[in-house]
Amino acid sequence: MRRSLHFFCALSGIVPWIACSDSAPTPVFPYIPSAGRAFAALAQAAYCGPVERLRNWTCGPCRRAGIQIVPGSIRFIEEGELWNRNATFIYLARVTTGFPQGDGCILSFRGSTNAANWVKDLQGWREMADFSGCPKCRVEAGFYSIWKRVEEKVLAHLSE
Repeated sequence: MRRSLHFFCALSGIVPWIACSDSAPTPVFPYIPSAGRAFAALAQAAYCGPVERLRNWTCGPCRRAGIQIVPGSIRFIEEGELWNRNATFIYLARVTTGFPQGDGCILSFRGSTNAANWVKDLQGWREMADFSGCPKCRVEAGFYSIWKRVEEKVLAHLSE
């Protein structure tokens, strides 16, 4: 699953509101409505959970995404947190067609659905992230702690 990674996170209930002004910079990548709808469907698909219809790319959000997945490429990652055995759920898949940026991989985190997730949501302070090429990057602490726990699994699946 090497190629490019179209990374996005579905964080339920957290919607950033950005004020626009005449002095706002021009975006590097213009907004493409069809891509926005596809990303929304890909995020919603994570809520299907680790079930066959997601693995087979036949769930409702999967079909609405309008994106073709390489058969057999979908991988699930479940990570326990506190008392929840599968507090974190992630799916990864190789994309073949229908994606504006071309072939690549998708990685979708299910948003907050349980108490363990909500505890992480409350860890909203920013901390320094250890990302090469981004020496002063900060990440929301709760999400970053989840990422550090699943990073090796994600990278292992992407290298397949």
